[in-house]
Amino acid sequence: MQTEATVRSRLLAVFSILLATALLVASTYGGYLWVTRLVRSVYGYRSPLRAVPRPYETTRPLTTQLVIVLVSGLREDVAWRMPTLRGLRQRGAWGVAQVPGPTCTQPTWTTLLTGAPPELNDAPLLANEPSDFSPLTVDHLFAAAKRAGLSIGLVGRVGWERLFPLGEFDVSFLTSQRGEGGDREAVEKALFFLREFHPNLLLLQLGQLNETSLREGALSAEAFSAAERVDAHLRDLVENLDLARTWLLITADHGQLARGGYGGEELPVRRVPLVMVGRGVRPGALGVVSQTDIAPTVAALLGMPTPGIALGEVLENALVLDPQVQAEKRTAFAAQRVALAKEYLVAIGGPPLSEVARGDALVARSSLEVGNYRGASQLAGFSLAQAREEMSRARRKRLFSERLNRVPLGGLALLIPLYVLLRYSTGRSWFLFFCATLSVAVYHGLYLWEGGIYSLSTMTSPESLVRGTLYRTLPSIGIGGLLALAGILIEGERSLLRLWTGLLSYGLQTVYLLICPLACLFILNGITLAWFLPSLKALFLQIFLLLQLVFSAAILAVWPIPFVLLGVFIRLLSWVARQLRHLITRSSEAFYAHRYNR
Repeated sequence: MQTEATVRSRLLAVFSILLATALLVASTYGGYLWVTRLVRSVYGYRSPLRAVPRPYETTRPLTTQLVIVLVSGLREDVAWRMPTLRGLRQRGAWGVAQVPGPTCTQPTWTTLLTGAPPELNDAPLLANEPSDFSPLTVDHLFAAAKRAGLSIGLVGRVGWERLFPLGEFDVSFLTSQRGEGGDREAVEKALFFLREFHPNLLLLQLGQLNETSLREGALSAEAFSAAERVDAHLRDLVENLDLARTWLLITADHGQLARGGYGGEELPVRRVPLVMVGRGVRPGALGVVSQTDIAPTVAALLGMPTPGIALGEVLENALVLDPQVQAEKRTAFAAQRVALAKEYLVAIGGPPLSEVARGDALVARSSLEVGNYRGASQLAGFSLAQAREEMSRARRKRLFSERLNRVPLGGLALLIPLYVLLRYSTGRSWFLFFCATLSVAVYHGLYLWEGGIYSLSTMTSPESLVRGTLYRTLPSIGIGGLLALAGILIEGERSLLRLWTGLLSYGLQTVYLLICPLACLFILNGITLAWFLPSLKALFLQIFLLLQLVFSAAILAVWPIPFVLLGVFIRLLSWVARQLRHLITRSSEAFYAHRYNR
């Protein structure tokens, strides 16, 4: 009976080892498939909108020339330390523009030019280098200006040519120089264009502050020196502009972390200055606005069509508008928003746009034609608010429905392992759970100790994230695993099969602790990006934890083998030693027996 029970116990142990190893290998492969598909969907994300309206309706211009100065990488707190910018702030309308994430280069440039956030503007989400840029596929300020018959100009660093053909511009100049030399060359060329060609819309980008902040840190002495040089260029620009006929709008694409880096949702990265000066500006604080508001405001200033994809608002409190002009601009803006809302609701499978939103826009047009400017403004405002609410409501409804459908699968991933743990819990299993918790805590502790934050702003490249994950996984698994091994041996465990089973149990519990947050993130975000952008912190955590799962599960599937082999080797040496001792003893006995028998 004892022999049969022993055989049954060994067979059960072998089965447990095979099952646990299979689960760890499956976790490795499943995590690898998930993270590769997720990363591929991030790089391949496309706007759900396929048909974007391109309005042609123009309104009365408030100015004939507008210059946009884009200071790349300029944080809000650094901006207000710049004397020229502070002086302009006192003369004009100013505020903080909040940048929708991800705050990488092309998404922010595209948001600025289209008035649409990255979820809809179809820019590559993580494009920071010119080699990653793609042509704009949606309506934007320069295209709208050309439809209105306005002249356009572009001056900045190389990379813009990958967004749209430079042949579309009346004047353009891109410099490959970096640092102060590039900015000086850009400002000189912009002043030349303004003096000789008088473009209606000119964008000037200055890049040295971004380059210095990324290399040295946004609050470093080098960055402040770069900000002073940029401020000097702004002073030269202002001294050569006639602000009685030219509007000047100064802002940034994104900020930088104190140590350098951008792309995530941290406030220093998302909050950038916005200053507007010129004839017809209403001086004062605007508070916090959205970066998406800049494109509609520029369109209203120049009287050109609003880009068809714009979701921002016209900053009317920064403009001096008489009732007729205000009614004209609101009515045109309402028509753009109604057309966009129709396409968006179709694209995400929402209900058709209500008659209320469409009807108010039509009645606003009729009121404008008969000179009822106040009524036209009110009705256009109602139409804008209704269209915005219906788009938001349809988005929330679809998100809720999809997340609800994912709850059962995510719940099973959470509850089944928990049931097994509680149902078959022993003192050893709870000790191994503690070791698994320690292993996960050590991993994240190492990440934070290295200065990491859970943000896309720290992800310089996928390769660096993969390498860092591997380097942190090895010591974290080693610490938790060696503690688990020591605990099992201290208990007096002598069966190598049960030792192997215990170490794999530690591995499974470690994987379960990683699966718990991933199951929650699966419910929130799904497997891959499809038609909406989730919280960027949640997206980063999903990639971060999946990489940890892949490396942890792969290591934990095989790491008990060396200890088991060592145990087999020690037992083999012990058996050999016993056999030698037995042989020596028998030889000695035979020798003495032979000697004394003589």
